[in-house]
Amino acid sequence: SVNSGSVPTTAMPSTPGQVPPPPGGAPTGQVPRTQALPVQEYDDYPAQRPNNALYVIIGLIALVALVVGGIVLFNSLTDDSAPTSGTMPNIVGQTLEQGLVTLDSLNLELDVQQVIEVDPTVPEGTISRTEPLADSILARGQQVFVYYNPIGTPFPLDDVALLTQLEAADALEKLGLVVSTTVITEDNPEVAEGLVIRTEPAAGTDVKQGDTITLVISAGANQVSVPSVVGLSADQAKALLEREDYGLVVTVLEEESDTVALGNATRTDPATATLVEKGSPITLYVSKGASQVRVPPLVGLSESAARQKLLDLGLGVDRREQSVPFGDVTAGRVVRQDPVVNSMVDQGFTVVIYVGVAEPAPTTTTTIPPTTTTSTTIPPTSSSTPAP
Repeated sequence: SVNSGSVPTTAMPSTPGQVPPPPGGAPTGQVPRTQALPVQEYDDYPAQRPNNALYVIIGLIALVALVVGGIVLFNSLTDDSAPTSGTMPNIVGQTLEQGLVTLDSLNLELDVQQVIEVDPTVPEGTISRTEPLADSILARGQQVFVYYNPIGTPFPLDDVALLTQLEAADALEKLGLVVSTTVITEDNPEVAEGLVIRTEPAAGTDVKQGDTITLVISAGANQVSVPSVVGLSADQAKALLEREDYGLVVTVLEEESDTVALGNATRTDPATATLVEKGSPITLYVSKGASQVRVPPLVGLSESAARQKLLDLGLGVDRREQSVPFGDVTAGRVVRQDPVVNSMVDQGFTVVIYVGVAEPAPTTTTTIPPTTTTSTTIPPTSSSTPAP
């Protein structure tokens, strides 16, 4: 065979009748190059032919991988799997920390309000009741009140140094402590920005449930940590952000919200716990309600709490009564609602709540048997004097 570029072409004797002499007087004893080289090179190296089909397949595989990766990334960012509702668990009798962990596990981002309620009939540090009651339907972002009997004995404050601001606040709140809305920032090159340097009072100090703790966060020179204002009125939130220790320049914008009451703060941009330069601009978003309102879960709430929740959302209330057995725990609470939870209604729509009214205490009738009178006749006494 002939390998172009490595083996020289040699003269070969011509075989009569096989190769006609070329025109122009080429020697008959040689095989003309133009008749042999192109055919032999092409036959000996079929792998050198361009394989366009292979390139197309590789390109399609790469394109499919890119599309699949984009879909996975989009889904991870949008997190459409988060639940929108759930059932209120029974956390009565649990410690405050256990109960809050149970509520966190619902992944509903509940607005949990801890309320101290001294009750000698309940063990210290445990939950005595909740609003709403167990088995009620919870909506995402709903406010939940957890009442607990505080621990009377002081305990040493946990060390939350080197946690993020949000992690530290969560840990302290689970212990029944109140985290101050005022966050102190310090320039500390030994602690990464955004992490807790210390608390005031210091870790190890004896504290009691209900005490207020202030976090000191590592930040650059002249930096402050954006405080949480969610749920505050617009005026309260604006005043906090503009306070001297923050000095932020506030722009107020409205946005629709079906979870935050009309006129209250929904969020800030930059968000809570973000480190910003003191005096920098910040946007405060305030709820303007919603064109339509999602009916909240009301069953299990006291009548006054249910009424206030509906009024906050711009909804009307129609109270009706429903009998419940004497001594039933639902007396004075909402036992049914119309329309049902998560129904979308217009602003001003009237929601019917059925409040449990206890039936009268059962009366016991005791029948006293009639008195029976027995008459006894006593015969006259006969004289025993003997006859004369």
